[in-house]
Amino acid sequence: MTTTPLHHRKIDLQSTTDLHYLQTNLTRSAAQKIDLHFPPAAAPRDGSEDGLKKKVEAYVSGYIDRTFEFARANVTVNGMDVDVGARGKSRVGDGELGEERFERLGNTYAVACADLLRLKAGVPEVVGRCERAARVAAEVEMG
Repeated sequence: MTTTPLHHRKIDLQSTTDLHYLQTNLTRSAAQKIDLHFPPAAAPRDGSEDGLKKKVEAYVSGYIDRTFEFARANVTVNGMDVDVGARGKSRVGDGELGEERFERLGNTYAVACADLLRLKAGVPEVVGRCERAARVAAEVEMG
């Protein structure tokens, strides 16, 4: 017999930009679908705006905003809850949604990265030697 859990696990994202990426892509694909079904060629010929298209865009935009507003309560970024600020943007700690700061890669960091990459590249070789040595030692011990 299966039971429904009382508490659902939150969706864990690695960065605030992940949530921004999802919302931006959804908004862009919705705009493409609206443009597909309400093409500019079907707009009124007198130059006025297409009222139906504007209404549909407003409804879809509101739906997407509400959906992500409700989803933010069930999302964490690296274990921290995402809270919504006064302007409706997500915040985690002091960073705003979509805002990441990068430190310029200095020469010492570049050298350290290169050394670590060389060390990482040599790890499979060391593991292979250890496996071969362990096999030989096991054969000698078994007799």
